[in-house]
Amino acid sequence: MKTAFQLVCILVLLGARGTALAQPSAAQASAVASDEAGPLQLAGATQGTASRDAGDSKRVRSLAVANTIYGPSGLLRTITPDSGETGTFRLSVVGSFFSSRGFLCPACSTEEGDVSDSEDSAAVFSQSFALSLTPLEFFEGTAALSYRQAENTQGDPEVVQTSGNATLGARAFLPPAPDLPMGFGGGVLVDLLKRPNGIGVGATNASLHLEGSLDLSHLSPSDSSQDGVPVRFAANVAYEFDNSAAMIESLEADREADAGSPQRISRVERFGWDVDRVDSLRLGLGMEGILGFLRPFAEWSIDLPANRQGYTCLHDTLSADDQCLAQASFADIPSRLTLGVRGYPWFDASLEGVSLLGALDVATGGSSSFLEEVAPEPPWNLYLGLGYAFDSQPRVKTVHVERVRSVTVWGAPDRIVKGQLLDTASLQPIAEASVVFQNGNRPGMLTDAGGGFETAALEPGNYTFRVRKQGYLDGQCSVTVAPTSDTASGSSPPDPLVTSVRCLLEALPARGDVEGALRDAQTQEYVAGANVSITDPRGKSLSVTTDERGAFRFENVPEGTSRLEFQAAGYVASSAEVVVRRQAASFVQVFVQPK
Repeated sequence: MKTAFQLVCILVLLGARGTALAQPSAAQASAVASDEAGPLQLAGATQGTASRDAGDSKRVRSLAVANTIYGPSGLLRTITPDSGETGTFRLSVVGSFFSSRGFLCPACSTEEGDVSDSEDSAAVFSQSFALSLTPLEFFEGTAALSYRQAENTQGDPEVVQTSGNATLGARAFLPPAPDLPMGFGGGVLVDLLKRPNGIGVGATNASLHLEGSLDLSHLSPSDSSQDGVPVRFAANVAYEFDNSAAMIESLEADREADAGSPQRISRVERFGWDVDRVDSLRLGLGMEGILGFLRPFAEWSIDLPANRQGYTCLHDTLSADDQCLAQASFADIPSRLTLGVRGYPWFDASLEGVSLLGALDVATGGSSSFLEEVAPEPPWNLYLGLGYAFDSQPRVKTVHVERVRSVTVWGAPDRIVKGQLLDTASLQPIAEASVVFQNGNRPGMLTDAGGGFETAALEPGNYTFRVRKQGYLDGQCSVTVAPTSDTASGSSPPDPLVTSVRCLLEALPARGDVEGALRDAQTQEYVAGANVSITDPRGKSLSVTTDERGAFRFENVPEGTSRLEFQAAGYVASSAEVVVRRQAASFVQVFVQPK
């Protein structure tokens, strides 16, 4: 099963590489550029990437969908009735950690039936690797592998390894839409449980789940461009047919044969092997804030035991401090409150699809009083995760070109504007700058190697161009296209009438700031009252004195490598070099040695 999962991941990654190869080149992207570089909206946040049409932007936003720890899309545990766009994939790895003393013991039963009053030390590490894909609209398939290592000083053995548990699932859903803010869905998950510290599948669990959601961001008028409230709610109901107790039947039978009476595994073993003797009805509620590059969420879930198996709890063989399900209260039933957040560091095109996860479980039941039929709930659990979503469909815009049939009688010639963009100081041409119309829906332009640009045919009138280039202040220039009534005839159209314009851009100052702090190399304390001098690339020097926090700052330092010198009473003089970049702040932290 592990090999099959790895093969699926390799095929998916190869598909992603093929998608990347199918993307248009830079020249092609320029050829299909829209009128103006517009922002890409990620759940209401503006991001400065290339403009996309509405359908393309929707596909990009769907890359924010992430996997639950079970595999399907959603929060941490709460499955939501949505997924990415058709043809999208999501990979995730989530690790969790728990450690505590005195969680399960004292008052723990040993394998021999004695009661130990020694405090236990427990720790659990787990990792989950999940893949979900959306091959069809309103359908999602999932696959996951999980690994778990449980350690307890009262256990025998102390460390229990559960590696290679596999989960397969499929579900259908109807996601929220602008005219339907509620979503619905459901599906099935099948768990193939590997024998603890053994080989092969020891048991198979299956769960049927239903989910619903209310997305308030869709509660905006259909004729309004404003989003609704950036919050969504989700509710889950799932029934799990739990057969994990089958993995310890032979163990308990051997112990009964040796003892001559029914024997049950201890609470420490039940927790280490994560064994439940009964089914569970899982209920969950979740709320998520859709706040641009951050999505905080909160969940509460409970696993209500259901004795489908007809398991008989024997009071005479109960592990110390255990209870039977028939006498259970709310405090005995496993439940937990989860607080977490997902982050989307899409500040660069190369990070598009990446998501980061941090969450904390706090038990609200089943962590201090325990039932014989279910595994104990940890008092807390910390989760950290990394996800990546990608789209298998290339994003290439289609441009429709219409051919004009030649005629022998021509009207007035076309009127176009040819311009050149120059540096204000050097009057050198500026290439690859963006030139767009101030008003109107007309194609934008990029200047060529000589700083030139040329418009399509224009109507007579006044036109203003907005000009942008990295490293320069934004600028604009205007031109007036005069009307004409001249006509021409012949086998070819007349040459267009050209109106010339020259645009100037002022370069940003080639200066930056230098700031830093001076600290004692031995005590790490900040050194106040020290003299700090800087010599810029032109040989000019300037001195300042560190404040009470050892901080210093130089502004408008010329671009290039500058030298810093530090002198303080009682300390050895020292120096350092700093590279100053245009319109940026460079930070230096220096440790000086006491004399």
